[in-house]
Amino acid sequence: MPVSYERLARVGHFFLAGDNARNDRHGCLVVALGRDAAGLLPTLPEITALVAARLHLAPPRFRRILLAPPLPLAAPLLVDDPREGGPRLRVLGREGMDAAAFKAALLAYARETLDFTRPLWEIALTPPLADGTAVLVVKLHHAIVEGEGALASLGALLFSRTPGEAPGTPAPWVPAPPPGPARQLGLAAAHQGQRLADVAVRAARAVLTWRRPPEPWAQLRAMRDAYRTQLGRRRPPSRFSRRVGAAFDHQVAVGDSATILEICRRFAAASFDDVILAAVAGGLRRWLERQGEPLTDIVTQMPVNLANRGLRPSQSFTDMPSFMVIVLPVGEPDPVERLHRISAMAAARRQQAGALRALAGPLIHLPMPLYRRSAGLIYDRAFDFHIASLRGPPVALHVLGNPIELAYIMTPVRGRYPLRMAALSFGAKVTIGFGCDPEIIREPEVLARGIEAALAELARAVA
Repeated sequence: MPVSYERLARVGHFFLAGDNARNDRHGCLVVALGRDAAGLLPTLPEITALVAARLHLAPPRFRRILLAPPLPLAAPLLVDDPREGGPRLRVLGREGMDAAAFKAALLAYARETLDFTRPLWEIALTPPLADGTAVLVVKLHHAIVEGEGALASLGALLFSRTPGEAPGTPAPWVPAPPPGPARQLGLAAAHQGQRLADVAVRAARAVLTWRRPPEPWAQLRAMRDAYRTQLGRRRPPSRFSRRVGAAFDHQVAVGDSATILEICRRFAAASFDDVILAAVAGGLRRWLERQGEPLTDIVTQMPVNLANRGLRPSQSFTDMPSFMVIVLPVGEPDPVERLHRISAMAAARRQQAGALRALAGPLIHLPMPLYRRSAGLIYDRAFDFHIASLRGPPVALHVLGNPIELAYIMTPVRGRYPLRMAALSFGAKVTIGFGCDPEIIREPEVLARGIEAALAELARAVA
């Protein structure tokens, strides 16, 4: 009989609350859909049928709900949803909304918390908008997904290469009852015992490695060097370190994947993400000039996924990605020199990603409140804003018969980070979506247009 529950991964538990009691630690994938060959847009019942038919392709946690243990001995369990086992689906906004009305509805929706009595994701669909499109929004909590795996899972659930592909027949769903209180206590105690055993084994291995002194010393030196290089300097106070207020805005910069790939071909040392960072640096330079502020360097943090799972859904969610801290040379006026400096720094710092994750390794065994606090003290003061970069399928995709015209990511801002970005390569387009507090990051539309202009300027320069 298949197991009907799983322990929420430690990294998932990290995102459940922390310093944010509202539990809005989620992201939204926003997908604009064009009309199909018959001139129609999808309806919510059609999307519901599509998800129901494909839900068995997603990891089991997509149809499970949280179950807190009777005593706080371990992370919550994910158990089978006793209802239909799928996400909440809802209508977003009203028919005929113009761009301003749609944006207002989307911003409000993005800040709503998920229903924690259901699986930690949901889908919203707009009626036909004034521009003739419909927009599909998928909200996912970071407790059950990470960026690369989320995109792959949603692709299996929603996207097709062939327009009009039939949804298929839903697989039978027979939810198993959750374990009772006594069983939950036993599972929590066994889980803690296994964790302690794992710590003991790791400690024993660490002691044994000291029989070969060069090996552990090399690892410690790598961790020390990575810390000093990327985390040792605390950023000075700036507009990027102010506490977020109630206001929220979101903007999207749009470019062509072919443009970035051509820049990478002509500037062989640069990666796809390096070009994105160079465009962001150029956009920040234009934005700071508009604000009349000094063109000082800005520090960003970018995740580095060491698992390299590709575009297939992952059935497990256990690995916290590492990251690199990059100084964006905003003060450099030459776009090619900006790219050169970013590319050189990123190449060196990607090599330290494993050492940075090893540095965080011991923290994960601490009690969760102490784990969150320690991680914040070490990592969260070294950068000005966070930017993720996801690579989706490079081909044209559809939802049912409707072509995907544009896709981007939006994430609420919180804490002391009033700016948060996410780049997404999807089909022929690249989008850089960012959420911000507009009282702190004033005129965010200037930043979005500046990023687009900086990418075009870089393409001309390398050509």
